[in-house]
Amino acid sequence: MEHLTQRIFNCTGALLVAGLLGVYFFLDPEHHFFPKCPFLWLTSWKCPGCGAQRAVHQLLHGNVLEAIRVNFLFVTAFPYVIFGLVLEYTAWGRRQIPIRRTWYGYRAALVALFAVIAFGIARNVWGF
Repeated sequence: MEHLTQRIFNCTGALLVAGLLGVYFFLDPEHHFFPKCPFLWLTSWKCPGCGAQRAVHQLLHGNVLEAIRVNFLFVTAFPYVIFGLVLEYTAWGRRQIPIRRTWYGYRAALVALFAVIAFGIARNVWGF
């Protein structure tokens, strides 16, 4: 079973890298057609995820400040999500029980949910 999990992790990582390379070299979200966010289309409000594709594109090109400008939440949450994936899918991470409980447990999920909702409200009220 461990071998299958490692194989899935490796395949997922390879697909992620291929996708990022495609975004880096071929797609610019500012100039190519991408479907509009359904929440934005229905309400004229930006959802917490609006701008994430542009933020990925800007991060891949080294424009951190521009990435923060288009989606602050995505840029700040990205390292947290990557570390969570490392904890979940590596042997080292599975041994880090106190870290997993503290940073990725029930309370952390509530804090993350509150942060997403607060960001969604704040970006529409104050415009960031």
